[in-house]
Amino acid sequence: MKAKTMEQVVEEAMQHVTREKYNGGECWLYPVFNKAGYAICFVGRVRRSLSRVVLCVHSGKPINYKVNGVRMEAGHLSRYVCIGGNCINPEHLVWQTPEQNAQQREAEELLATVDNELGKHDSFLAKLIAYNKSQKDRKRRSK
Repeated sequence: MKAKTMEQVVEEAMQHVTREKYNGGECWLYPVFNKAGYAICFVGRVRRSLSRVVLCVHSGKPINYKVNGVRMEAGHLSRYVCIGGNCINPEHLVWQTPEQNAQQREAEELLATVDNELGKHDSFLAKLIAYNKSQKDRKRRSK
């Protein structure tokens, strides 16, 4: 049996995606993924990240090519700008180094923490406003 090319792998994968709306766009969710939730495939006999294969096919580059003089191979990651993991829409994927990925993750975690704290603050304010209203209502009823 002849090994599949990257193009054949992507073409076959596209037949199995589920399309889901996301931020005005559409995620193409692939149903086969590893324990971490990332879409996987085999190119020849080599197990690969399907998002990396999609990025290579979409850009017309081989799996090991250079961007700005840096070889894009093991050590470079495909970053999701959407739901992530098993989305293979090339418009939702970008190349990143592990360092860039870590910085992005830290920034997202910080934003989530700030968002959570603001949510707590908003919740506290809502409770305070409700408490003040109930106190005013209680005073009115007692008059």
